[in-house]
Amino acid sequence: MNKSTIGLVSRFAQEAPQSVGREIYYVERRELETSAFRGETASFTDSRSVAASVRAVAQRRLGSAFTERIDEESLAAACAAAERNAAFLDEDEGNALYEGVESLSRGCDTAWKNDSLGAEDKKRFALALEAAARARDARIVNVPGAAYGEGDSTRLVATNRGLVKVERHSLCYAYVYVMASAGGETETGSYAQAASDFSGLDATLIVERAVEEALGKLGAREPESGSYRAIIENDAASSLLGAFMSAISAEAIQKGKSRLVGKRGTRVASPLFSLIDNPNGPGVFHAAFDDEGVPASELAVFREGVFLEPLYTVYSARRENATPNGRAFRRHPAEPPAAALINAYIPAGNATPEALEAELSDGILICSVEGLHAGLNPVSGDFSCSARGFRIRGGRRAEALRNFTVSGNFYDLIAGIEACGSDLRTDSMSRLRSPSLLVHSISVSGS
Repeated sequence: MNKSTIGLVSRFAQEAPQSVGREIYYVERRELETSAFRGETASFTDSRSVAASVRAVAQRRLGSAFTERIDEESLAAACAAAERNAAFLDEDEGNALYEGVESLSRGCDTAWKNDSLGAEDKKRFALALEAAARARDARIVNVPGAAYGEGDSTRLVATNRGLVKVERHSLCYAYVYVMASAGGETETGSYAQAASDFSGLDATLIVERAVEEALGKLGAREPESGSYRAIIENDAASSLLGAFMSAISAEAIQKGKSRLVGKRGTRVASPLFSLIDNPNGPGVFHAAFDDEGVPASELAVFREGVFLEPLYTVYSARRENATPNGRAFRRHPAEPPAAALINAYIPAGNATPEALEAELSDGILICSVEGLHAGLNPVSGDFSCSARGFRIRGGRRAEALRNFTVSGNFYDLIAGIEACGSDLRTDSMSRLRSPSLLVHSISVSGS
């Protein structure tokens, strides 16, 4: 984002009529990905996009407009359209813009971290991932996916209060997806890793983990149905718990779409369960402010089982006379901001994966879950999804397990946490990262 674009967008934000509140959210994105298949580059994309969203508030009415052309005429048209749209909408006490007047520019004066690596180097990296996966074990019969990708985005939020904030964010990632076959049986495995720049990727680790997963599934059987103590491995726990994060939105609580209604300040989970969102902590996602310009600092949503604070947008904060906490983000520039985590984690414990298995002694290790969004109720907390894993006997892994369903309730699950592993990842693409969790009980439907 160059200075002329910052100046243009800021000027249009500031030129709103005196009776209107105006906010312009502008974003530039670059996305690159290359994949390999059977020793050749299968795909290569390098795309760029820009967009701006205008919101106008007058007499508690909020209108919006969107444009993908960033010039004088297009911005003027979008600003006028947002004000016209506001006139036809209902009044709502929550309709407002952030009233801060801060200025900030972060990361915008540096070259993109991954520009030092040329396009051909990136293609070769993906090809090397595929070749290493094929060579890792004779039972690997296919590598349907091996890819390297990167993204760079710059956000600008400007208002007619005088606020101008700009921030740049970069990351890269790589993944491998393999197929293993033995004795007429075929299984799959995958592993993905993310980093702030290319030097943070470990190709050897990515290949090892993907191949290890596929080979470990060979010879799997169905478990007996029943209720088991269980370990939910780190990535599976991140996916399962992350699927219920809409319940910690202040707006969901205000609308009665969360079991956390009236629970603020009370213990709702195990004392071992905390949920911290740290925009400046370890991990690949960072933000100094949200998409409304509100500063984003460390936030404890749960601490030692107590529900402390939900995620606020300006709208939901005004609805209960609270202070917004910088968690309003847009999935797409044309959509309104919604509450979301930035870089959240459940603090790790001291137990290694092996120590957790020894503590479990007899039960099930859940390594992956699938079909979450089709089998969960974010309001009640109930879930049911397919899973893969291992039987734990005598504190050690026994037979691999497949074709079973796990079910339970999110709130019962976090209340039943008995131990947290030491294996919290910092290189995951998930905005909620969890270590492996030993839980008191989970229902299994198998043979």
